[in-house]
Amino acid sequence: MSFRLPLVLVLLAVGLIGLAVAWNADLPRVQAVLDDSTEPSRRLAVLQRAAAAGDPRDQFALAEAYRTGLAADPDPTAAAGWYLRAARQGHLEAQYRVGRMYELGAGVDEDPYRAVEWYRVAARLGRHLESQHRLGQMHFRGLGVQHSYVEATHWFRIAAERGHPVAQFLLGAMLAEGWGVETDYVEALKWYRLAARQAGRVEAESRRYDLDQAIALLLSRMTDFQIARANRRLARWKPKS
Repeated sequence: MSFRLPLVLVLLAVGLIGLAVAWNADLPRVQAVLDDSTEPSRRLAVLQRAAAAGDPRDQFALAEAYRTGLAADPDPTAAAGWYLRAARQGHLEAQYRVGRMYELGAGVDEDPYRAVEWYRVAARLGRHLESQHRLGQMHFRGLGVQHSYVEATHWFRIAAERGHPVAQFLLGAMLAEGWGVETDYVEALKWYRLAARQAGRVEAESRRYDLDQAIALLLSRMTDFQIARANRRLARWKPKS
């Protein structure tokens, strides 16, 4: 029988969790001395030498170069390898990128279970905003974890309270329909209208996310008193840090 130790325990065992904040406080070391005028192939060569020295900031920068195709065609396999090196040293954005690559099967074999593991590390230990949102999505869709509206709502709320517009829209939908939470039209409208402040990001996430339609449907269910309450809450809302 095979046994896979939870990823968070592996990272704790090798003492890497405490590095997360430190590694993400500064720009990549070598990237700070390069500028946009540097010829792309030279930039890539410099990043390769720096990343090989082991600093996770430089490893992440090299992974980004491979992902975006800095000096050649994008190389998702090489990107995944360098993201993983940086992630194992506590680099938060790299941890998210590893999770995303496992979720999408980009540069690695698709593995939603590993995606969830990496999202959890970044979301719980590093409070990485996008990872918190992705955990909500994984629970909502039942990818890599058991399907749970309750858990999905939990993670959507955490990300929404910190200002993530897609999570705000999805939390509004959960509240409007009573999925994993008691139906609350007042709160739902508040979250929909907060999401509408960044409507472009919501619509870019999925063509199915139609804010105007969702708000119109919700308003048709609400009384004037409920709408007024939602607007008062909206006016008082401030994102959590």
